[in-house]
Amino acid sequence: MLTRRNFLAGLSAVPLVSRISFASTSSLFLSCADDRARNHHVVGFDLTGAPHFKIKLPARGHGYAQHATRAETIVFGRRPGSFAALVDTRAGTLAGMIDPPQGRCFYGHGTFSADGALLYVCEHDDATGNGFIGVYDAQHSYKRIGDFAAGGIGPHEVRLLPDGQTLVVAVGGILTDGKRDKLNIATMDPSIAYLDAASGKVVEQVRAPAEWHQLSIRHIDLDAQGRVAIAMQYEGDAGASVPLAALHVRGQTALQFLRAGEDDAMRLKQYLGDIAFSVDGATICATSPVGSVVALWDARSGAYIEMTDAADGCGIVSLGEAFVVSGGDGRLRRLDTAANEPLAATSWTWDNHMAVI
Repeated sequence: MLTRRNFLAGLSAVPLVSRISFASTSSLFLSCADDRARNHHVVGFDLTGAPHFKIKLPARGHGYAQHATRAETIVFGRRPGSFAALVDTRAGTLAGMIDPPQGRCFYGHGTFSADGALLYVCEHDDATGNGFIGVYDAQHSYKRIGDFAAGGIGPHEVRLLPDGQTLVVAVGGILTDGKRDKLNIATMDPSIAYLDAASGKVVEQVRAPAEWHQLSIRHIDLDAQGRVAIAMQYEGDAGASVPLAALHVRGQTALQFLRAGEDDAMRLKQYLGDIAFSVDGATICATSPVGSVVALWDARSGAYIEMTDAADGCGIVSLGEAFVVSGGDGRLRRLDTAANEPLAATSWTWDNHMAVI
């Protein structure tokens, strides 16, 4: 089994300059956050935590979709989302708002087509409870031009595979109302659904074993080869020990579950908030804000590496050889297989996700 000691031995040859370059990076980050007065914002900031811009939002924001060629990021309202904010990340200004159609709400995430012409958005139909992917024209003021079924109830996150033709959807399987009350826990049906981006047809779908049908699939990340890292939240027996992370490659018939160590599994509190591959695809990092811990796995073998503390840590981005983790306590942390180091303490209450801009 891969252990932290193995990783530390391998890191002995890493030059110090890599750590210096991480600390001095000019990258900017984006996260939704609340200020001390509990006003909601989206904030552009650097590794010191210093804000380069802040934009007030009408409600809590959640996930992001970044345009490939324009300095534009869409910030989606937290489900049931009533807005998507168009942010000019070069000017640090609000460039517009996208409203969901009548009878729909946004579910927190979206993604662009490979050429940036279309925006795909996770949506919920209030009347039927069904999940949809709304399609918006990014070349004509984000006019809504259609939709297609998302593969189930509660599509939470959608990403575009490297082939540029296939959408992968994290179908949470949970029916909720406007108050976020969960209405179908006994019959929930989560899955990973692959959709043809042109037609909306479901081309592949994979589920957990039937006895784990209450593992709600919430968040995903992709590596350069199109592997899908999956973060889940368990809605079953509070005392059950179930794997909360998984890997999947299109064409495989089953999820590859990633388990934490025997003594660590219960520290996750049956809840993962976010998940990310390292830039080189070698490591997977997943956060549990409920458990105030972060877990690491080897992405190639699936072996568990370690768990480390991160108070209310949820948002993750990959940067260089490490991860940056944000917390509801206002802290930013640098995390890799060798260290868990504080970067900054801020007055912000960082929300669920981050992005590099």
